[in-house]
Amino acid sequence: MAEGAFVAYYRVSTERQGKSGLGLDAQRKAVEDFLNGGSWRLVAAFTEIESGAAQFQNFEAREFFDSLLQIVMEGFFADPYYGGNRDMAGWKMIGYPGLPADYQHAMEHFRGRIHRPKPRSIGDYA
Repeated sequence: MAEGAFVAYYRVSTERQGKSGLGLDAQRKAVEDFLNGGSWRLVAAFTEIESGAAQFQNFEAREFFDSLLQIVMEGFFADPYYGGNRDMAGWKMIGYPGLPADYQHAMEHFRGRIHRPKPRSIGDYA
């Protein structure tokens, strides 16, 4: 069962695809079927047709992509305790150790040397 806010992306690259049963109507139905029965809301829909031009309803494309980038970054670099950054992948990628207070005991020992400890999350202390 789906929960949360969703943005749908519908795309048809050729007229033949549109007629094949994989067109926009079929894609909309698939999204509705996926979200049916859940605690959800469809907050926006993005439709792209073979022309390559994005068509948004009620907002600008730049606004959409700025918001999307912000949300993705928050999810990718947030503490995993809050549901994003699975397996601390974002932290590992940039070398962030997690809760800095956890490493205070090692500061003097590793001063001036590279130290890459395993990242620690709030959930590790819960």
